Amino acid sequence: MTFSLQTFGNLQLLDADGRIVSFPEKGLLVLSYLLSMQRESERRTTLARILWGGAGRDVEQVNLRKAISRIRSRQNQLGVEFLSFTDGMVSSGRTPITSDLLSLQGGDLTKPVARLRRLVALFDQPYLGPVRCQSPDFERWLVQCQNSHSDLLKALLKEAAASARGPEDDEVIKSAAILIFRTEPEDPDTLRLLIQLFNAEEEVEYFRTYFEQRKELLIARRSG
Repeated sequence: MTFSLQTFGNLQLLDADGRIVSFPEKGLLVLSYLLSMQRESERRTTLARILWGGAGRDVEQVNLRKAISRIRSRQNQLGVEFLSFTDGMVSSGRTPITSDLLSLQGGDLTKPVARLRRLVALFDQPYLGPVRCQSPDFERWLVQCQNSHSDLLKALLKEAAASARGPEDDEVIKSAAILIFRTEPEDPDTLRLLIQLFNAEEEVEYFRTYFEQRKELLIARRSG
């Protein structure tokens, strides 16, 4: 059976029919880390800091051993090996797994608009969703991933804008530009890029006002 790791939106494991397969969240986070960093393995101490950093080395190692036990148990139930473990390392297992993260790597370079459309659909959802992990190392890694996603989107947007043909392509370009602006409304490079794409400072100012008003509305709802 083919399994897929979904990282944008809710972090979850899916079977070949798109049904959710129960799996320990820490195991899904480790898979996400290995795939996003394009690594086959990582030190157990590094993963323990990412998942439980700040709790102290002894607590981190105890928590990791418990998580590994749960992951092994679930893998045995499913008859798979997504992750393998040694005394010092955690590695990708023998069971292959696909993921939406693979859409970020490579792709058809001759069709930047089509690739941009796929990325817009992914990046319009939160990366890793509402996971239960709040360690400083996890937050740093998450920001690193988000910055990488933003850089990729900006680079591809420039390519796609140069090859766009027709209204449908223009809508993809605009959607990507709005996503960038939503995450980096004050970044000067982003503003210059949007002004260049839309050829209108007024429209960029409209986006700025729109997202500022939306932020104020969300704050008001939370405080109310």
